[in-house]
Amino acid sequence: MRACRMGLLALLIVACGLVPNDDLRFRTYPLVDVPYAEAVPLVRSVAREFYAQRFANAGGFTFDWDESTGNLRASPIVAGNRRMRLYLTLTPQGNHTMLEIFALVESLQDASAGLQTWVDPQVDVAFERTLYEAILTEHLKRTGR
Repeated sequence: MRACRMGLLALLIVACGLVPNDDLRFRTYPLVDVPYAEAVPLVRSVAREFYAQRFANAGGFTFDWDESTGNLRASPIVAGNRRMRLYLTLTPQGNHTMLEIFALVESLQDASAGLQTWVDPQVDVAFERTLYEAILTEHLKRTGR
């Protein structure tokens, strides 16, 4: 019975978009027929707007772009006892661009000696997919294809 309950709990977590910490990794989302030079400003602008819309009440945030590595990193957003850290990497692949996204969610927990620490790392796959869909939608608006 315990195994059944644990299985249901795991199913519920995955259905909500949070993947347990045994699957912490970047996920790859292809931007087909989107050259790298076009993908960079597209992803940067959509990610910034997407983040601002979802976390408007969480205070300010910044995006750091490292052109040499194709990495985009958002400053952590803290809401209550949870935080999200968003990482994106763009890699050219011919006339396409591969977008890797990692939306890490952690919970704040009291540790010994009155200290606090971030624990229970999970990936918000639903957030990643929704961001990817927003990028594709904006690309279609801009290009008409």
